[in-house]
Amino acid sequence: MNRVHISAVVGKDRRLVLDLPEDTPTGPVEIIIQQVTTEPDVSVNPQREAARRRLQAAGLLSNAHHIPDGTAIPTDAEVIAAGQLPPDARPSEDWISQDRDE
Repeated sequence: MNRVHISAVVGKDRRLVLDLPEDTPTGPVEIIIQQVTTEPDVSVNPQREAARRRLQAAGLLSNAHHIPDGTAIPTDAEVIAAGQLPPDARPSEDWISQDRDE
């Protein structure tokens, strides 16, 4: 049997009703549901992956963007505390003005 391609919309009730062409043979069929997207599939780019393999083979592929094993991830409170100046610290505006020679 030849394939029959039919566009349809799944409703909010998750039901799908199909009207098949008159020349569709009766009997067992297999139904495959595939979501239609307008965005191109950029998950795998063959040229990019080939370039990555060549760079890795040459020892030139950087892995610096990966967190090293055993790295302790700071908590949100630690991140906030690291971004705050101590109470007796010189204000940031003074450092900026000094840097700009104002």
